[in-house]
Amino acid sequence: MKYFLVERNKELVHTPVLKGVHTFTKNFYEKLPKISTFDVEDDPDIIFPVMIVSPILLLKEKAKEIFDNYMPFMKYKTAYCSNPTSKESQFYYLPLLPRIKCLSDASDISESQGTVLKAIIKNDFIEHNYIFQIAELPAQTVVMRLDLIESLLSRGITEFCIKEVELC
Repeated sequence: MKYFLVERNKELVHTPVLKGVHTFTKNFYEKLPKISTFDVEDDPDIIFPVMIVSPILLLKEKAKEIFDNYMPFMKYKTAYCSNPTSKESQFYYLPLLPRIKCLSDASDISESQGTVLKAIIKNDFIEHNYIFQIAELPAQTVVMRLDLIESLLSRGITEFCIKEVELC
């Protein structure tokens, strides 16, 4: 089965930019209360998409239902993304993704930018996970299996870009 890095679609404009959230670690998730509020940068034309990929993965109900079909035991916390100026807010789910140490030494990582140029992951370590984070990387780097991506796309959830991951 093919896997892909899931990244923010940089062509989308007026999507929420979360204030004060730069990385996502297990500790970050555990410290959050069951319900959190994230302020977003002020934008009068803001559009709240079904799925926010960066800097943390946030899902509206439509996307959560798809995730639940593939990972029924996924744990979630809830979050409101709020524009303090317009007082507009939207409800999201924040999934606790498995963090898997699976990155091959042959991967190409930009240390200065903290980005993945070429990801090669060890197939033996990912087993039957449909979605997970690469544990070796400090920022939340989401990897999804092709069938989960196809389910999202077939339901019109297109707020992300993908980059194929090599398996070894």
